[in-house]
Amino acid sequence: MGEYRAMEVLAQRWLEIRAELDDATFARLRDLVATFATQPAGLRADPHDLVALLGTALPRDHPVRAALRETNDRFASTVQDPDTLVAWVNLVASLRGMAVPADPLPTVDDVARGAAAWLLAANA
Repeated sequence: MGEYRAMEVLAQRWLEIRAELDDATFARLRDLVATFATQPAGLRADPHDLVALLGTALPRDHPVRAALRETNDRFASTVQDPDTLVAWVNLVASLRGMAVPADPLPTVDDVARGAAAWLLAANA
């Protein structure tokens, strides 16, 4: 299944999805995304509960469900464009504090500084 592609679509269409779900279902979705997003990538739990909720709460023809039907390429980047990355970072930032990660997560500034240092250290 295309769980990671579905996370991209979820981030891009978060407000639209919010409008489609009742309050209880959206609260459950928000909690699942907060938990999933705050876990370090290497320790990230199987997103089965999140996938199950999205697969049942959204209409059959919804883009998130279409993404779930795609297959994952384990070695492909899950972020295809900068706007998707920005949408995901903004979504995660808005959910920060709703789930407590095992280890403190870096801030967006920490990531930007680390990326800049890595890029500047690379051979030109």
